[in-house]
Amino acid sequence: MRNFAGCVALVAGVLFLAVPERPALAQKFQRAIAAPAAIAPAGPAGKGEKKAKEADEAADKMQDLAEKSFPGGAALKTDPEQQRLLKRAEQCVADGRLDLAAVLWQKVLDEAGDTLMTRDGRTYTSLAEEVERMLSTADPLALKTYRINADGEAQAVLAKAAPDKEEEALSTVVRRYFLSSVGDESAYKLGCYALDRHDFVGASRLFAKILERHPDPTVPRGEILLRLAVAAAHVGDGVTAKAALEAIPQMPGP
Repeated sequence: MRNFAGCVALVAGVLFLAVPERPALAQKFQRAIAAPAAIAPAGPAGKGEKKAKEADEAADKMQDLAEKSFPGGAALKTDPEQQRLLKRAEQCVADGRLDLAAVLWQKVLDEAGDTLMTRDGRTYTSLAEEVERMLSTADPLALKTYRINADGEAQAVLAKAAPDKEEEALSTVVRRYFLSSVGDESAYKLGCYALDRHDFVGASRLFAKILERHPDPTVPRGEILLRLAVAAAHVGDGVTAKAALEAIPQMPGP
């Protein structure tokens, strides 16, 4: 039997926390490649609480290691509690409870903002990017399970937005529900708006984010690459502009 009680205990303590929204961290133009995560069989009942404690201890250990490695160093924006949630989500995946892992992933995405995390005490990455990487490279069932709720929530955000609030709604979807089925289209529209007002840096980051992190974009890749080339050229990034243009003829479709 799946370790249902254990995973429920992991989620129950975090569902009622609230953290103010913060701006999203800019994305890099380099696609991360990782092997799909295997879903391990659940352990005996009653081990969930122990595993949750182990996940918390692992997160604390990384925080302590970072502080010991760089004593007196510049303070980075980290949140041990958010990293604990990520560890617990990983444990839910190992226990086969993708539905509860999806709840924790979404909570981290809702609250992460520009918070950073570390796994080795030396290298820091965006916490939100790490969740998106895990979802886009894990077992396809994990993404499918996540989208059961994320798709509806993202569509509701867009549907409720007044015309003069469309960009704000698109930004919310990109920040909180980028890996939903409408996340790529929202990022594309937001990037086009950025191009229109000559925010070429912002546009470039959004188009690159789609190409690098969305697992199954519906927007034609050629359209994204063309606009990425335009944005990159305007900020003097000739390497990216040239690479994007050269990739367009290789794209399938008309």
